[in-house]
Amino acid sequence: MNGCTFYIVIRTSNDEGLFSMRFSLSFSTIATLSIVQLASCSIRGASGFVSSGAPKKLFWTRSASFSAVGARSRSTTVPSMLFSRMFATQAQDPATNLAAKPALTKVKTEEEWKQILSPTAFKVLRRKATEPRKVTVAKGGWDDHNAKGTYVCTGCKTPLYTSAMKFDCGCGWPGFWTNIKDAVYEQRDADGFRCEILCSECDGHLGHVFRNEGFGNPPPDERHCVNSVSVGFVPEGTDAVQPCTYEGPVYE
Repeated sequence: MNGCTFYIVIRTSNDEGLFSMRFSLSFSTIATLSIVQLASCSIRGASGFVSSGAPKKLFWTRSASFSAVGARSRSTTVPSMLFSRMFATQAQDPATNLAAKPALTKVKTEEEWKQILSPTAFKVLRRKATEPRKVTVAKGGWDDHNAKGTYVCTGCKTPLYTSAMKFDCGCGWPGFWTNIKDAVYEQRDADGFRCEILCSECDGHLGHVFRNEGFGNPPPDERHCVNSVSVGFVPEGTDAVQPCTYEGPVYE
């Protein structure tokens, strides 16, 4: 068959950790486009990009990531239109409230952060760890939290999101479709796969941002997938910060 063989890794997460499964797909140039179009329809939130060399990131969704870890082409390549579609999903919307560059007015040493933050918060905010899915109100987090108010950075108390920006994205972490203007900035992960979001004032790790997932929120219709541990909550009409009290295991 005239086409390519891609070896695919699917990595999913649940409350027990991260798991991987490897399999291969062979398809013609025409079938390639059909498969991706089908994936875009059936896997809500499919997005990603392709770079030179392996591994190549094909998709990252709220439920799984698809990584092409190798490809052997016999007589043709994947259509350029397909790659254009993938690159387009990463484009920043002009309406974004993400800061062009961080202010970094509340920077501290790692030792100072250790004195301020709980061990779990230090791992997440300063070491970029990830809490498990579904850190709910019952577990001390914000995944299913719906009260009116403002979410602030756990480290420096900078207001980052309002409750009006929060939505039920179903990914297992608090989701926001935008942020308070310039309070958050993004940078590409070291592995080149995803876009990390951080507090613009103290550079604390919040989570990751995803785009063009079809949730139907107002522009910029981003999904800020935020660790509960990274933010506290200030109820409407008060100044008191309610911290996330989750102190369980995290993925480092």
